[in-house]
Amino acid sequence: MSEKKNNMAATETTGTDLIEMLSESRLFRGVPMDTIAHLLLDCEQLAVGTGETLLSRDAPNGSIYVLLAGRVSVHLTAPDDEPASYIRVGECAGEMSVVDGNVVSADVIAEQETRVLRISQDALWAMVDISHAIARNLLYILSTRVRYGNELFIRNMRTQRDLELAATVDALTGVNNRGWMEHTFPRVMARCADGGRSFCCLLIDIDNFKRLNDTWGHVSGDQALASVAASLLNNIRPEDLLARFGGEEFVIGLPNTGLDEAFIVAERVRRAIEFLPMNFRRGEDLPHMTISIGIGRMQPGQTLSELIAAADEALYRAKSGGRNRVML
Repeated sequence: MSEKKNNMAATETTGTDLIEMLSESRLFRGVPMDTIAHLLLDCEQLAVGTGETLLSRDAPNGSIYVLLAGRVSVHLTAPDDEPASYIRVGECAGEMSVVDGNVVSADVIAEQETRVLRISQDALWAMVDISHAIARNLLYILSTRVRYGNELFIRNMRTQRDLELAATVDALTGVNNRGWMEHTFPRVMARCADGGRSFCCLLIDIDNFKRLNDTWGHVSGDQALASVAASLLNNIRPEDLLARFGGEEFVIGLPNTGLDEAFIVAERVRRAIEFLPMNFRRGEDLPHMTISIGIGRMQPGQTLSELIAAADEALYRAKSGGRNRVML
């Protein structure tokens, strides 16, 4: 800790002023200050310059610090990271490490010229022995630290969940993306293979999508993609897997499904798209879209890329055969 004892009369708080200031702090609230005045004589006022460290993470600490002036920031990971919180006049720092005897859990850095009262561990416990109010206040301070830690943990969990969702969901269509497919499909395929069950893959391509983009613009193309994705999602079974493969292509995984049943699912989603209304803007309707579908069935020892390649060959036959059809 880079700290300087402040002996300058112009800046040091002395006597009655110090007692009055401490009586309004969280640690000494409701405490008869005359009962601990003799112990305060052993406490030290310190000046901490802007940017200087009051407490260092992972360092031992044997004192609690009450802020008399200024403000300090609390950094849970690294000093250069955004502060997790701030400690202001009347609040204290260092109480966690003093109470549990462990190293400091965060870097505490002066945001501005700051003055603190350092109370050693021995002096603090002597004050607790004299005043139950100090013990109560210390419990309150610790409980608020724990509560804040819980809230911070919950926020971090939600942030992590949002990031994970963003990493697996296609932002335009709202269905899972290719990264999710490459992670999830092989696991489901392996379970099907281990149980001796079939797994089929539908590779779907929107017919003449480039023409739609060129004629109506990319906004209409984005709307078309989102509408197709929603229709696909509404016309598959709960156990089926849907992902945007890229561009105007989608993939549906059908666990525990043979070719005959896969063909039925494919025809259902094909017909749903064929009659899908496509409102655009100012009452205009986009041309009805169609899709072509190729079906691949997992073979023993086959990888996901090999299965998709088989479905892609079937998709090519569907396109060559006139589009708006399903091919095995």
